[in-house]
Amino acid sequence: MKQQYFEEIKKNIEEANLVVVGLGEEWNISPETKSGDTFQRVLGDLQAHPEYQWLLPYIYYKLTDENLKKAYNTLFQLLEGKNYYVVATTVNRSFVPLVRDSRFVMPCGTEECMCDEALSASEEYTDFLNSLNAYLAGDISFEQINFVHDAEGNVVPFNSIYAPGYKEEGYLPQWNKYMSWLQGTMNRKVCLLELGTGLQFPSVIRFPFEKMAYFNRKATCFRVHKTLYHLTEEMAERSISVPMNAVELFGGEDK
Repeated sequence: MKQQYFEEIKKNIEEANLVVVGLGEEWNISPETKSGDTFQRVLGDLQAHPEYQWLLPYIYYKLTDENLKKAYNTLFQLLEGKNYYVVATTVNRSFVPLVRDSRFVMPCGTEECMCDEALSASEEYTDFLNSLNAYLAGDISFEQINFVHDAEGNVVPFNSIYAPGYKEEGYLPQWNKYMSWLQGTMNRKVCLLELGTGLQFPSVIRFPFEKMAYFNRKATCFRVHKTLYHLTEEMAERSISVPMNAVELFGGEDK
C-alpha cells in the first residue's frame, strides 16, 4: 500500500497546475529519533520543566536525522518544476533550504531568538547555544544549561508558539504572500498535500485544506497521518486518506 499511495501522490502532483503543501507536526522529528534515547531523555526533562517547552524548535532542528532529510529530499524532488507553496506547522526549519523562491511560511515559529540582534550576536548567547548543544550530546545536565537573561532577569526564549509572548509579526509578510498566492488556486487543478498535520493547530492547515477540497471541484486532497487520517464528509468526494506517518511515507526504503 505504501508504494501505491506514493505513486498516486506523485501522479497527482505531476498533473496538477498548483500544489499546496502542508507540513504538519509529524515533520518535527523522525519516528526513529523520537523513540531514541536522546529525545526521550530531553522529553523527560521538559516534562519536569514545562516552562522550557520553547526549546523544542532548536532541539528538533539539531536532532534532524538522515531519515527526515531523506523524506524532505524525496518530497521536494516531486515538487521540482511545479508551482507550489509550503505552509508548515512544524517548527523544524530543516526543509527551508529545499524550498524554491522562499515560497513557504512557518506560522508557529522556529528557533530564532526572541531578542535584538545585539543579544543574538553576543558571547552570552553563543555560550547558551554551546551549553544547549552539550546538553543534547549528554555532556551536561538540563540544570547546567546557560540560559540567556534580559535586563529584567527573565529568560530569553526562542520565538515560537511554545514561548510566552510569541511575536507573530515575524511570519506575517510571508503569510500575506501565501494568502495572495492561494487566490490563484480557485477553479485550477490543485493538489493539496496535508502531510502529518494533527489537531494542535488545525486552523493553519487542516481546516483550510478541508475548505479548499470542498469548494474547488478540481482539487484533490491527500490527508496523510499515522492516526488522524480520517476525512470529513464534506471533503471525502475529492480526498484520499493515507493512514501512515508522513515522514515514513516519503523517507522509507519501500517506494
